Amino acid sequence: MAREGQTDTRTRRDSHRNTRRGRLIAHAPNALSSLRIALAIALPIAAPAARLPIVLIAGATDFLDGVIARRFAATSALGGMLDAVADKLFTLSAIGTLLLAGEIVWWQAAVALARDAAVAGAAVVAAARGRLSRFVGLSPSRAGKWTTAFFFLWFTVELARAPTWAGWAAFIPAGAFSVLAAGDYLKKLVVALRDDEGLARTRDPG
Repeated sequence: MAREGQTDTRTRRDSHRNTRRGRLIAHAPNALSSLRIALAIALPIAAPAARLPIVLIAGATDFLDGVIARRFAATSALGGMLDAVADKLFTLSAIGTLLLAGEIVWWQAAVALARDAAVAGAAVVAAARGRLSRFVGLSPSRAGKWTTAFFFLWFTVELARAPTWAGWAAFIPAGAFSVLAAGDYLKKLVVALRDDEGLARTRDPG
């Protein structure tokens, strides 16, 4: 009886520990995205020497929240939206900081922001047509994910004061993927809206 009691106690303790660990894992991606938002706010006002560490930490949070979400199936609609907001906000913050510091020129900023401009434009169009839910439901494109990865590389190279050729080597793929992602997001939105219109006509042929 004593052994059975010890086994039950140990089982309950392990179950409680696993439940607590599961909750921590479930909230980890959202916590990392929230940290990235805080870093985006801090970056422009941080001392120049602190900006490179901020970018590196933000890049690590972006990598880790994706890994944790996929590895432990810790995904949710809120988590996906929070991750997207964190990525866009940090990108805007970093590009604005680099531009004001004279590390990049205006047209580089314009090319780099092509993806985010397309996303913002698509959101406005979808909202105007009463289809904002269709826009929110669009899954991130592979080009968009590569854009974010190359952005962090580009930001790191620029803030590390690497040679000019290294900055261009990082910027070219970042800008190219940004433009590709912009086209992909717009294409997905057009297809989604067209499908909705076709479905509406089918339901109401008159």
